[in-house]
Amino acid sequence: CIVDAIVLSVHFWVWAAAVYVDRGNFMMDDGLQWRVVDNLRLKAPMPPPRSTTRFPLEDGDVERIEYVPLLNFAENPPKGPEVSARDYVLNQCKDAMPPLAFLEESVRETELVVRSKCENQLVAADLTQFNITEDMLFAIVLFTFDLCLVAPPDMYSRENCFYACLNEHLRRRDPQFLKLCHGYLYYLMTGLCRLPAFSENYYLYRGLDAAGAARAREVYVRGLSVHWSAFSSSTPTLASALDFARPNGLVLRIRVLAEGSKSRDIRRFSALTREDEVLLLPNFKLVVVEPAHRDAESGIDFIQLIESSVASTDVF
Repeated sequence: CIVDAIVLSVHFWVWAAAVYVDRGNFMMDDGLQWRVVDNLRLKAPMPPPRSTTRFPLEDGDVERIEYVPLLNFAENPPKGPEVSARDYVLNQCKDAMPPLAFLEESVRETELVVRSKCENQLVAADLTQFNITEDMLFAIVLFTFDLCLVAPPDMYSRENCFYACLNEHLRRRDPQFLKLCHGYLYYLMTGLCRLPAFSENYYLYRGLDAAGAARAREVYVRGLSVHWSAFSSSTPTLASALDFARPNGLVLRIRVLAEGSKSRDIRRFSALTREDEVLLLPNFKLVVVEPAHRDAESGIDFIQLIESSVASTDVF
């Protein structure tokens, strides 16, 4: 009986260790991540990095390439009493974006991730240095949050994810949406604008699948000025972009400005840190300097673009 009791106890603690997550630390050094299944947090193999797939080249990126004004939400809070980013999301944003799914679960897990990041000394130092509040961090983490962390893949589509839904509405510039989401966008844009621009080597990449590549080959001609009207995802890791572009896609190679760039390095603040993501702010302006051409080494087509200055225009 004593032996049976010991074996049972060992089995219990092994099970407990498998379902326990420490303060929202989803990303683990062993290459596994915590997944929520039937209300239990279980370890599962981490999906491959998707830094260039979060925002594929949408029709709006190609067909609506002109500048579209957008209210400057940075440092511009809504009038009235201060409200937390969490409350803005669960109230106003929820009503403004009906396709959202698993929002309460996403918010709950985002809060755990934020708490964990605030306990990380490197992240905490960045928050202090750049004056990023916990509400601003919450807004950034939620924007990078993927439903794969809280739901099986057959229970949602990309359009149900917070970032995809927000981006689609941003492209439309719908006044009612912008009014309802003013509070959340204030925290998100203020936090992002306080962060430094990406400056590691000044080159970023964005992989396009076959459908996006076909549109880009046709539209992105030399000298074309482009405005991406919503948030765009990019990565400094060429291999990630190539993985997504193969076999029939292409890669956008973007040279960002050395000063005044509208790129933001959010790798430490992302809910999925291994995505290696650099975010491009709405109305990111580029010029095509070389149309689609085959790269001999990779066998993939590349389009070369450079970020263009918009010194006299408010792009937010």
